[in-house]
Amino acid sequence: MHLAINQKIFLLVFVFILWGCKSKYEDCTEDDYNACNTNRPATAEVRIRVTINNENPEVTVLAFEGDFEDGNLVWEKVVRQSRYTVMMPTEKKYSFTATYKKDLKTIVAVDGGELKVSSYTMCEYTCYETNLLEIDLVLK
Repeated sequence: MHLAINQKIFLLVFVFILWGCKSKYEDCTEDDYNACNTNRPATAEVRIRVTINNENPEVTVLAFEGDFEDGNLVWEKVVRQSRYTVMMPTEKKYSFTATYKKDLKTIVAVDGGELKVSSYTMCEYTCYETNLLEIDLVLK
């Protein structure tokens, strides 16, 4: 079999490309598998920050599914710490409000976001992860 020089170069480049294509998790070691959640998460973490001060030693936080204007209240909590963490169902959009008193005025802080689930392939498994939803209801 006699190959032309162009065919030999093409074949050589093709072989090098194949050797260069490696999986991110080439060895599929136990360490790789420990980072893989093969169960689709039903809940994810939401971190909420509020202002706690002398005028507002506790703050009422409301959680709504969707936009808060729609009024789909999920829960209401009185928060006494500047950071509050809660687990909530994934694949939904949420809005949060915190009500403050400042100089005899009522101020409502609003923030929101979506809890999403994404997937990636590791070795022969489909792995799932969620985004971290950080809600900023700090009085400005």
